[in-house]
Formats: sequence, C-alpha cells, structure tokens
Amino acid sequence: MEIKILSNAKQVSRAMSDLAYKQLPFATAVALTKTAVQSARIAKEDMGHRFQLKNKWTQKGVQIERAEKRDWPHIQAAVGIDEKRAYIADHEEGHIRKGQRGHRLAVPSSNIRRTKTGKIPKGQRVRAIREKKGFIPKGSRTVFVRKGRGRKKRMLPLYFLGPSIRIRKKLGFVRVVTQEIQRRYHRTFKVQFDKAVASAKTRAGVR
Repeated sequence: MEIKILSNAKQVSRAMSDLAYKQLPFATAVALTKTAVQSARIAKEDMGHRFQLKNKWTQKGVQIERAEKRDWPHIQAAVGIDEKRAYIADHEEGHIRKGQRGHRLAVPSSNIRRTKTGKIPKGQRVRAIREKKGFIPKGSRTVFVRKGRGRKKRMLPLYFLGPSIRIRKKLGFVRVVTQEIQRRYHRTFKVQFDKAVASAKTRAGVR
C-alpha cells in the first residue's frame, strides 16, 4: 500500500527566469520529501489513536521514499506500508481472513503474553498451549487453561477459534495521508523554492 506525492512544478516553470528555473529540481525534491515525512508522522499518530498498540512495531511500518532531484522532471516521493506489516492493509480496506483447508483460525485474547515487539512466543501459541494445559470445553470455540487453586481456581480464555475472522475498516491511512499532502505540499514548496532562489541569487551576486 503506497501513496505517491507528485509535483506540477514542470508546468509552473514555463513562466520563470533561468536562475529560478534551475532551483526547481532541488526545491521540488526537498518539498516532496518534507511533505512525505510529515504525512508519515501524522499517519503514525493516527494509528496510535485508532489501535491499542503495545509497542512501535506497527507504526514503524509507515515508511517513506525520498524524492531525488536527479529524477527531474519526474520527481516523486511516496508514503507507504512496509511489506512486513502487510496486515495493516486489512484494517485499511476491510478483509475476511479464512482458515486454510478447513482449519479454524485462532484469535489471541488479551491474556496472551507477548514480547516487547508484540510477537507471541512459541510457548504461548495455540498449539503449544493445547499440547500442555489448554482445553476446549464441549460445544465451545475457546481455548482455556485453569488458573489458581481451590476457590480461586478459574478458567482463563486464551484463544477464540472460528472458521473466519472479519477485520473491520478502521484505519483510514490513505485518507489521512492524502489530506496531509493536500494541506502541506504547496506551502512547503513555496518556502523551499523561495529559499533556493534567494540562496542562488546570493551566490550569483544578484539582488
């Protein structure tokens, strides 16, 4: 999943002086990259509001592709999701995940302990738990373990089983990034272009 940020600077350049025109590739590349960086930052913050994240793993999946002035006039930057976090796309578009070959899917409960990176250790995976103390009551679709002793003894749900899982649309990544690009790019370009032209005039001794 990737959103590209393009520029119309080539069309604008037709009405510019030679000195100003020469600054377009640099100013455009800087503006596109800065816009991508800020858009990615906003997208990460939005994820933090929409999900209960235990670490930064998911947010670190939001990455950018920097714009390069050597690609002029076809300069572009991009904001996207790293392939290792492809699961994020399911929350963007909505998805029904089905078990393979008739197997049921196991959804971990909040009682499952995870590592600092959010992963489930091998000993906490559904197969390992069922091979040890886990059990499924008759007519149930939940994997339990027994905890405590005597009157404090209780059944603790660890996994919920089902033939499929419906993942709701709740992210809005494309919308958030697109809105930030539209809000920020033209203003950022003007600032960077003015700086580049002013610097070029200073170097050329032009007032």
